[in-house]
Amino acid sequence: KVIRKIMRSARGNAQFSVAAGKPGKWSYEYRGVKESVTEENIISAITWETNLAPILQNANFLFGTYVGQLMDLNLDFGNKLTPDEDANAAMGIKTFTFIREPKIEMSLRLVSLSTFNFDADWFAAAKNKLDFTLGTTEGHKFRFYGPKLQIDNKEEEDKDGFQWAKLSCTPTALLGLPNSEFSLLVL
Repeated sequence: KVIRKIMRSARGNAQFSVAAGKPGKWSYEYRGVKESVTEENIISAITWETNLAPILQNANFLFGTYVGQLMDLNLDFGNKLTPDEDANAAMGIKTFTFIREPKIEMSLRLVSLSTFNFDADWFAAAKNKLDFTLGTTEGHKFRFYGPKLQIDNKEEEDKDGFQWAKLSCTPTALLGLPNSEFSLLVL
């Protein structure tokens, strides 16, 4: 037997991380108002997925005009949930308020200033497009697209003799299109 908890008004946050030559990983966190708790039988007829997770390789990586090396990328949807507590509600919470503040952090190989000037884009608050693919098998391949990312912070790091720009970016929505900060397309 297993304990089954049903929630209403459930929302949550998701985070995605990927590194060169490795599969992408998702993590999720959900919150909601508890509706019911029951005891159920364990599911017995499970069919396991046979496809391997897509790997970050041959990614066709693009950030603004920078066509270069991506070491790793972390996306936090930035969904912040705050309970609206109410003693008159059945479980003490009426609903949740929801604020979205997405963030992207990534490490890109430093190049000459004439190739791409990270600092100039950072100081000018320039908006750069982010575009890359994850995986190589059709139907199990994804395209990540962020139309406008603004660099919030840049640090430099030496890793095994290679210089990397560690960027923290805020994706911004397209004018008039809420929740258009980024897209994940199945190819």
